[in-house]
Amino acid sequence: MKDKVRVGYIGLGLRGVGMLKKCFSEMNDVELVALCDWDEAKLAEISTYLEEKGKAKPYTTKDYKDLINDDNIDAIVIMTGWDTHVELAKASMRAGKYTALEVGCVYDIHECYELIQVYEETKTPLMMLENCCYGRR
Repeated sequence: MKDKVRVGYIGLGLRGVGMLKKCFSEMNDVELVALCDWDEAKLAEISTYLEEKGKAKPYTTKDYKDLINDDNIDAIVIMTGWDTHVELAKASMRAGKYTALEVGCVYDIHECYELIQVYEETKTPLMMLENCCYGRR
């Protein structure tokens, strides 16, 4: 069994950065190996922040598929806007990566069924993150 789960992290907006700094970067059993965001300045800022905790390869949104398909990543955390959740989650699950989505997952019931269908095809776990259930308080 591995010492750490190697995580690719997509989305460095306000919520994404908060969860990254207060949660994921502090976990002893998690190694952040890749970051992705459309804002290259934010990507550089967070990459610099993480240098003291180990390197995380930066990806822009142009090459997010490279991050998802990177064999050095076990799991993908998706912290983007709702409009990209389903597409990213399906791609991640099809790449065989454990996948976690920030709330909310979808816009409508049909997208729920799309995620269920991809799970049934791949048997790759998908989890909706909800910090109120799993946080310290």
